[in-house]
Amino acid sequence: MDINVQFAEGVDISKLNALADKLEGYPTKENIFIARAQVNINHALSQTKHSSDQLGIRLISEDKKYVIQIKKTGFTFSRVNGYESWEIFQSKAKDLWELYFNNLNPIKITRIGLRYINRINIPALNFNLEEYFETYPKVFSGNNGNLSGFFLQLQVPQPDDNIAILNQTITSPLEPGYTSVLFDIDVLDRKHLDANNQEELWNRFQLLRMQKNKLFDDSITNKTKELFS
Repeated sequence: MDINVQFAEGVDISKLNALADKLEGYPTKENIFIARAQVNINHALSQTKHSSDQLGIRLISEDKKYVIQIKKTGFTFSRVNGYESWEIFQSKAKDLWELYFNNLNPIKITRIGLRYINRINIPALNFNLEEYFETYPKVFSGNNGNLSGFFLQLQVPQPDDNIAILNQTITSPLEPGYTSVLFDIDVLDRKHLDANNQEELWNRFQLLRMQKNKLFDDSITNKTKELFS
């Protein structure tokens, strides 16, 4: 879950550190930096200048299952592995967002997003993609499932002027004899919203979740759905 924001004035890193200290159960803290490079070309001489600025703080829960990013540009909350349910995830996210909002006072939300990275473990080494996916790169006839890797990206407009970005690729399998396909769905709402309008914020997230669910369901076959049962 990602929420991009604007502030009336810039946020000092000391405020982010103070907020990080209030987050119990997240003992691991890492600084997030943004790097910049500037190239100046003057006749035959070129110079490159590098600089960096601390963008925020990344916090990892004690059980390593949750990650929070509190940044000058917004708030990100992630479940790393073993996703349980939207209700549990949303409840935790609401509490954490409330802390971010009350301590830093953003005035505007400029974009929100939900991203789900699904690992689909197929019990075969050679197979035709259309057996398992409705969304896939079409391979020439006669290939007979002989494919060691691919990458597919699609941008799909959604209702209410939202956008979905779909990425699909093969990754390292979890065990021998399997093929692992990553199906990555990122749905975005880029409309601006008053940061005080909490009800509208969570209604928009609910819509993104519904759009994500439909995209996922429409992109896989019944044979894939049987793998989850």
